[in-house]
Amino acid sequence: MPSEHFLKRASRLIGLDRAIAYTVLLRGWNGIAGLVTLYTIVRFLGPDEQGFYYTFGSILGIQIFFELGFSVTLMQCVSHERAHLAWTETGTLHGSMRPKERLAALLQIAVKWYAVIAILFFIAVLPSGLIFFRAAGLAHPAVFWRLPWIWVTISESLMLFVSPFFAFLEGSGLVARVACIRLATSVATSVALWLTLWRGWALMASPFVSTVGCACSGLLIVVRHRRYFWDLLRTTVPPNTLNWWTEVWPFQWRITVTWFGYFLTQLANPILFRYQGTTAAGQMGLSTSIVLAIQSVGIAWISTKAPMFGFHVAKQEFQDLDRLFFSTVKQFLPVLLFIICGVLFGVYFLNGSGSPYRSRVLAPLPFLLLAGKMLVDLGVYFMAVYLRAHKKEPFMALSFVSAIAIAASTYLFGRFVGITALVAGNLSVTLLSVIPALIIFTQMRRTLHTPIAGAGFTPGRGAPALSAASFEAAE
Repeated sequence: MPSEHFLKRASRLIGLDRAIAYTVLLRGWNGIAGLVTLYTIVRFLGPDEQGFYYTFGSILGIQIFFELGFSVTLMQCVSHERAHLAWTETGTLHGSMRPKERLAALLQIAVKWYAVIAILFFIAVLPSGLIFFRAAGLAHPAVFWRLPWIWVTISESLMLFVSPFFAFLEGSGLVARVACIRLATSVATSVALWLTLWRGWALMASPFVSTVGCACSGLLIVVRHRRYFWDLLRTTVPPNTLNWWTEVWPFQWRITVTWFGYFLTQLANPILFRYQGTTAAGQMGLSTSIVLAIQSVGIAWISTKAPMFGFHVAKQEFQDLDRLFFSTVKQFLPVLLFIICGVLFGVYFLNGSGSPYRSRVLAPLPFLLLAGKMLVDLGVYFMAVYLRAHKKEPFMALSFVSAIAIAASTYLFGRFVGITALVAGNLSVTLLSVIPALIIFTQMRRTLHTPIAGAGFTPGRGAPALSAASFEAAE
């Protein structure tokens, strides 16, 4: 059919493969559902409750610090070992025993690691949140927040334990499968949020949605991939198969510092909540959610390619790596700019209307500055994903210094001036980091692309071997 042929050509032109299609479908659903969610939040939550709702999320973001960058490290390490293995029709990996044993060692360590940090996260965050929200709770006694906070902390701790399994699947090349699971989870959680808000559960909607998401994700992983994980968990790992401290930790601790910097940049909501009030925190939280939804579309284009970057690096196919990376960057820019322009127009239109909901989102100028910071962050993130495929984190020092500067700017402007100055200060710091980031990227790319003897692999014989895409299609 002519229309079918046109769609295929258009997909090839913008690089829309199956993994990106699922991920973009997920982002598309999140965009549409996000509009409904925005309406339900402003319709069924008061301004003060909205501030509590988004500040819940900001404080729970501290789990990034507890995770210590393990998910990104795990995905990259898995992709390097997976490059020497192939899928079988039974849903397991087959090939040389050494890579499979190392893969099994990674999974067994990950399960223990996340069990510990999930418990530590709960122990640390639950009482901290109770103390932080206590003053605002006394000032707004009508807001029912204690039970929702306790419940959401429990459910987020459980979700933290589930997260390494997603990193493992993505590193194994099943990016489209993970996107499909996340799409199903997103649909379930969105519907749950709308229903709970409509029924008048107010802040109880937050933990209920988190519980639904955790249950849905865990169930889909167990149903669809239990053979894969069970095969690795029962694989006997000989001594000295994987030396964590010499092979993984040097990369992980750099990721940890970078992610700690990301955590420091998430202080805007708690600071505004404390010094500017719940309404200001709600405006910032809602606007940040919109901007992050836009950013996630750009991230979808590059994150779905991250495991393939690792495959090319493991096999020293550097020209293929560069071709894939730069074509991906060129393909996503028009799509992202189109979305940003549409959203900015919507914010401007809402601000000029007489809608009672216009005070729930930032004014056009601070929103524009927030969107500009998002674009710069996305560019640096693209370069970081490319370099992480080499198991390197050269942006560590730059990210940490920038995060400290953003945290200081956020505190000073958020406490003493206001939202517009806070966002402008954050954008200024982010712009100053672009030039050193480009220099680091250029130098590291030239240094890392030195061939190493002994590249290449041949999957072992036995069960029929499939690529990740073929395995997903077959299943």
